[in-house]
Amino acid sequence: MARYIIYKRWQLEDSSQAEDMVLMVRDEIAPAYRQLEGCLGMALEHIEGTTSYLAIQHWVSEAVATRTLETHESTEWYANNRLLLHRWMSMLSLEEEWATIELVPSS
Repeated sequence: MARYIIYKRWQLEDSSQAEDMVLMVRDEIAPAYRQLEGCLGMALEHIEGTTSYLAIQHWVSEAVATRTLETHESTEWYANNRLLLHRWMSMLSLEEEWATIELVPSS
């Protein structure tokens, strides 16, 4: 199966919060995403010269990602992580979102 990757480009509202946001992703958000069935992890990248970031979700396949994100499990997951996601949304605004299917893995 080909991996499915979801990219979300986020704009940081206050650049002084960059370090807090990175720590939140590393310590709280990425581990929370790994709890979802089929989610291999989440990465965060800074777009050089901007205050924008890419949050990158790696999934085992598009079918699994779609099924997981549309099920009761994700509804429960969102409820359990509501405060964390609210903190994220108060720090950043979504600029763009797209998905890809990995054809040749990086390793």
